[in-house]
Amino acid sequence: MNTLMRKKGYRLISLALAAVMLFTLAPWNVRKASAFDPDNFYVTDVTIGKTFDASQIQKSMYITVEGRNIQNASVQVFVSGQPRLLSNPKINTNDTLYFEFTNPADWEALKGITKITVGGASINIGDKGIMPAVSGINPRTVKKDTGSTTIYGSDFNLIRSSNEFSVTYGRGIAFTKIDNSLFVSNDSVTLNNPTGELGLQDIVIERKWQTEDIVFNSNYTNKVNVDIFYKYTDQFRLVQDLNISGDLQMFPNRGPAGSKIYFKADVLNLYDVFFLKRIDGTDPYTAANRGKNPTYKYNAEGEKDILTVEVPNLEKGEYYVVITNKVPDGSDPMDYVTGEKILDQKFTVIDGYRSARIDTIQPGSGPDTGSPAAISGRYLGSLNIDDLAMEPDVTVTDFIYNEQQDHPVLVRTWQKNGQKVASYNGRDITEVTKKITVIIGNMATFRSDSTFSPEMDKLNIMVSPVTIDDGNYIRDVVVETETTLKYDTGQFVFTERAELPQAYTFIPSTVKPEVISMIPFEIFIEKGQDGKYRIGQDLLIAISGKDFLIHKYNDEIEGFVTRYPIIQFSNAASKVVLDKNSNPNLRVYVEDSGGNILDGTAGNEIGTRIVAVIPAGTEVPEAFIGTAIPVIITNPIRNSSKPGLSSDASVTVKFLLPNESKMPVVESVIPDAVTVEGGENVTVRGSNFQDGVKVFIDGREVSGITRSGDGRTITFKAPPGREGSTQLQVINPGGGMAVRDFYYVKTYTDPRITDFAPKSGNTGTLVQIKGDNFLAQDPHGQTR
Repeated sequence: MNTLMRKKGYRLISLALAAVMLFTLAPWNVRKASAFDPDNFYVTDVTIGKTFDASQIQKSMYITVEGRNIQNASVQVFVSGQPRLLSNPKINTNDTLYFEFTNPADWEALKGITKITVGGASINIGDKGIMPAVSGINPRTVKKDTGSTTIYGSDFNLIRSSNEFSVTYGRGIAFTKIDNSLFVSNDSVTLNNPTGELGLQDIVIERKWQTEDIVFNSNYTNKVNVDIFYKYTDQFRLVQDLNISGDLQMFPNRGPAGSKIYFKADVLNLYDVFFLKRIDGTDPYTAANRGKNPTYKYNAEGEKDILTVEVPNLEKGEYYVVITNKVPDGSDPMDYVTGEKILDQKFTVIDGYRSARIDTIQPGSGPDTGSPAAISGRYLGSLNIDDLAMEPDVTVTDFIYNEQQDHPVLVRTWQKNGQKVASYNGRDITEVTKKITVIIGNMATFRSDSTFSPEMDKLNIMVSPVTIDDGNYIRDVVVETETTLKYDTGQFVFTERAELPQAYTFIPSTVKPEVISMIPFEIFIEKGQDGKYRIGQDLLIAISGKDFLIHKYNDEIEGFVTRYPIIQFSNAASKVVLDKNSNPNLRVYVEDSGGNILDGTAGNEIGTRIVAVIPAGTEVPEAFIGTAIPVIITNPIRNSSKPGLSSDASVTVKFLLPNESKMPVVESVIPDAVTVEGGENVTVRGSNFQDGVKVFIDGREVSGITRSGDGRTITFKAPPGREGSTQLQVINPGGGMAVRDFYYVKTYTDPRITDFAPKSGNTGTLVQIKGDNFLAQDPHGQTR
């Protein structure tokens, strides 16, 4: 088949515009000179044209005469031997006469034209005015290069028998010829593997021939080109496949107007979706049956893309679902659809008062390694099929199939020993099943003890681990269901999808900690009689930085477990490790920036300071002595017993043997217990408090200390602190440290007595006092 360029319509329009412009601009005497000249006129071309719509109903007709000196010439047509004068041409110029007929009565009257006269000269049509006609086409949507369609009509045998005929299809100005040899039947022709520009296609049937010589006057005798031109517009649509992978799924397959439909596949894009009653091309694409607010998410669920649309305002009933290329907003979809994907599954528009719904997920966040959660809502597992009438005494069983790692499901089954369990759509239903799938990033698995009732369904799940590379830690919570009603010869299947957008936050399973400083920055050790080096006494250390993680979770075997960061002092060959995870007796605390001790529960996991006590007797490698040793913090992994990310080796500490001449001696700390608010005057007595001495409490330097000139006392106001025991450290410059236990307790400054009993008694009588703001006895306080 060859490609033809259809220029006739454009030539006529050009001629008309040119004629109007010339007629307007020409002076009157020139216009007058262009009148019909019977002695010097002739005709070169005659065209009889008809246009039909998509339903093959005639919509217009025209006759065009082209030649020279024919302005105002008399034109008559003969039908059944009877002449009819044509008047009021739309175009009336020296070269062109154009008559347009818009009245169906005129079309009827002009059927079967056998002759046309122009200025008295006769142009014979004869029986060549008989034209093949198109009466239908099926299918009306055809795949480019691979599909086929059949054109139905009458008198197709004329096309095969004469090369005067040509049949083409196309759009715009690009048309493709159908070989005449294909018209072997009088009433149909099949078009295979059509090609050309995508979109709606017109079909043109044209008959062209040249007459014998016609004598117009004594000056001109010539042949006339006759063209009968029938154009059938929008007869079929040429489409191509959309780039959609073969695993396409639709959820749900029923829902009310305004509800959302989700299309899921490995490969999708932003497309439009239409809901049609027929897919033979007779139900047009319109704005009314086009899905609303299409949205597209790449890799929204694992590696699955998601296309979402809202159901348009349609009448209840079943509809074919057709995915098409994106149509520009405000445009007629019929003019722009060039790609289609027709789903095998239909969509049913319902009232929708019993649609599946997710209300909450608890907790709303968890580690990216996975964690337990519970989803609450309605009709997530309970039945919600309209017009489904259940029988009494039906047994319901629930099965969890988590071993299907690619698609874990919870399956609910309603049975009655093979008997009828329900009625639906005039059928006796013998079994009902409902498969439930939960997707939060990836497919979740199911835990036991999910509960279902008409008022509330609760799904106990285990959120599966996810790998997050794009920084998107917030995901939708999705529940997909498939309900199957089985009867003796078949089954009904209903799919549904409930979604709670942006409802679950994945927390990174581990974060990399950062160490900024450590107090003290020098640790003094002792050499034992066995030649080994050890910490001489319990030593409190405080490590400041960022992203120190403590995590509490419910382990399936051990129950609730709290995992702590691991502290290491290490070089390439040796290390000292403080790991409370393996040694629960170690004193290790993680604090936030406000000094609050974190317990590892949600929202209380990330701290800025670690306080720990290195137990007396902890062995230190000899290689550490006098060397800067890196301080390394390793965070735990959430919901795991394994260690996670470690800090860089940017902060170091020195392990030193004490210089006796620089060692301070602490004899007493008065008081050694103060209120958490602080403010009390504290006196440290001892000896060898050298110039530049510093005092630290709970790993923080105490400001504003006063050292006596003889180096035997230090005084200061107690800073605020956290309740409990801690350590006071006195450190001389250049080496040497002494430590003492120190305590913070709660107190109230306004005790109040409301009653006491008895009101009288002897020495030794026990008296009970009632009131407010009484402070418990401080076992560590000293009275002086």
